[in-house]
Amino acid sequence: MDVHEPALAERSHSIPTAMMQSSIPETPANEKRRILLITEEPSLRSLVSTFLVTMGCACSMSSGTEVETILEREAFDAVLLDADHSQIAVETVLLKTQEGRPSLSTRILVIRSGLTAPQTIELIERHELRQVSLESLLQQLWAALQDIFTSPQQPKLAPHSMHTAQIIFDSFSWPAPIGLRGSRTDSRQIAFQHRSAIIDLLIEPRGVGKIAIMGQVLQSPKQRGESEGLPVLVVSGVRTMARTSTNQFGEFRLECASVRDACVEMRLREGEWVSLPLGKLDWAIRERSD
Repeated sequence: MDVHEPALAERSHSIPTAMMQSSIPETPANEKRRILLITEEPSLRSLVSTFLVTMGCACSMSSGTEVETILEREAFDAVLLDADHSQIAVETVLLKTQEGRPSLSTRILVIRSGLTAPQTIELIERHELRQVSLESLLQQLWAALQDIFTSPQQPKLAPHSMHTAQIIFDSFSWPAPIGLRGSRTDSRQIAFQHRSAIIDLLIEPRGVGKIAIMGQVLQSPKQRGESEGLPVLVVSGVRTMARTSTNQFGEFRLECASVRDACVEMRLREGEWVSLPLGKLDWAIRERSD
């Protein structure tokens, strides 16, 4: 039996009275809102499905393996994903909804607990996904669904945590020295600034179909001790291509497949992520075929 099961079983008999007297707003056609619940945890399935029916919703359940097929076959108003007990990763659910049901991207709710993996928490922060805590599940779930369906066109999002850094130097934007204008360029240097932090990147082709990204985070004197252990990812769309973390000097190195569009995402401090757009990497793709 899962460690959460006894607590969940107790909660199944104590749905707050205020919630039972309310309901989720129905669609204009007076149809029930349809929620896809993705979890393998039996007690969570029982608790959440009972709660959703009580609130006037229809609930379909999945363990996660057939999510793509379900999304192609059926239409849902929201997706509720258990981050700790599903056969599918949060990143994969986000990718499948963006590919098959883009309108669901802002209606993904993630159930997380104190045991949720740090990488999953990072993903939730980066993509600003709605989340509900297992410890206050029913109250937070009710509030989140009310929020989503009260303003179906523009649901409220989580506080913005992803910022785009400003490019302050790009070697591709500077003219080559006289006599070298026709030479082969096999690396690119870009410097970004976000508030008092400067992030310096060097991008180089690495063999067939790969690139290497070397970088360093330079913080203000007051924050220099905070440059170690920062997560750094290379992302294309919602796919994570590579990940690492900074060393004691704020340095990092990544290798990944060359793609035409990519960005580096990193967390500078708790809850604050910054995106470093790399733009088109066609030059690196050309280099790999030379």
